[in-house]
Amino acid sequence: GAPQLAAAIEELGAEAVFAACDIADRDALAAVVRQVEADGPPVTAVVHAAAHIELGMLADTTAGALSEICRAKVLGAENLDAVFAERDLDAFVLFSSIAGFWGSGDHGAYAAANAHLDTLAERRRARGLRASSVAWGIWDAANDWDERNTEMRALKNEKSSRHGLPLLDAEQAFTALRRIIDHDETVVAVADVDWDRFVALFTMARESVLLTEVPEAARALESPEEPAAGPDGADGLARRLDGLSRPEQAHLLLELVRAQAAAVLGHGPQAEAVDPGRAFREMGFDSLTAVELRNRLASATGLKLPATLVFDHPSPLELAARLRALLLPDDDSAHPLALLRLGDFEAALAASPPDPATRQQLARRLQGLLWSWSEEGGPADGAAAGQGDATAPVDVASASADELFDLIDRGLDPS
Repeated sequence: GAPQLAAAIEELGAEAVFAACDIADRDALAAVVRQVEADGPPVTAVVHAAAHIELGMLADTTAGALSEICRAKVLGAENLDAVFAERDLDAFVLFSSIAGFWGSGDHGAYAAANAHLDTLAERRRARGLRASSVAWGIWDAANDWDERNTEMRALKNEKSSRHGLPLLDAEQAFTALRRIIDHDETVVAVADVDWDRFVALFTMARESVLLTEVPEAARALESPEEPAAGPDGADGLARRLDGLSRPEQAHLLLELVRAQAAAVLGHGPQAEAVDPGRAFREMGFDSLTAVELRNRLASATGLKLPATLVFDHPSPLELAARLRALLLPDDDSAHPLALLRLGDFEAALAASPPDPATRQQLARRLQGLLWSWSEEGGPADGAAAGQGDATAPVDVASASADELFDLIDRGLDPS
């Protein structure tokens, strides 16, 4: 598209010159500037729009990768500042990013590089020179000459919109850029933001002082949008649970969580694709998909669930146990941590019944746990005599699942 762009610029009455140069090489950059000015008028404005984006958590980024990502952004900008250190240009514009302005997941090194540009603009301004660093949202970079990536752009726009950051219209972006230069701003963020959706994700793990100072964001924080409840809601699901045994309750809720998680991850209704004990993060859940799962579960249960639900209860087993505690708050297993963990155990057995050998090992462990609760360190008084009370011995090796759970219930009963 370069020749077409040059032609369009020349139709507007300007001259376009293309020159290849690694701006991270200060000497090469100075040479290009000298050549341009030798062939025409002096440079009166500079726009630095270089970018090198490589996704990755900062903790996983090597020193070499950090250097490479920062090289085009940081070193090039520093060299431009040095080459034009003594000139008060009409405009010195650095293209920064919202990744460095308010943060963005998996953009650790890129965020650091862009934050440096914002600081560079402040430093140049402190020397009495013009400088503007614009932290852009994601541009809709379509042009009239290249429609080959239409499908990719559509997917990118959809994903960005789901995060509350629709692609930025180019015409609006240029209008904003003109205003920034006209008003001689130093550091400004320009993005198209769906505040209700963006605030919910951005404040998911922690509060943000920054957003409390943005009127639209503050309003979204005051009245967050709640997901709509499904037709059955909490009462309907609670009624279904009420007629089931504890293992059946645990299994029903676990399957609900697994099915919804599978749908969010794109597996369709295949609940078996979701490992009950595996952490959601390990499955690929991020802030966006975590909120989507929360919304689905809120709709299915009728419960008001926090946006941090998936990270507070980081596996399907733990999340199912939490839903049971919320749906059946009067149940004596709904509150103490030990009993919630027992619910996880029940759900695990319901989801994957043990083989006979494992069953015997579990039976011995459970019997030992019950005996450890007696004051004498062995079977409770009367058990050995078979008096038929609540602590009478049970053949745990051949007991059914319900008998085992009943045995546990009696052993954990504080009375």
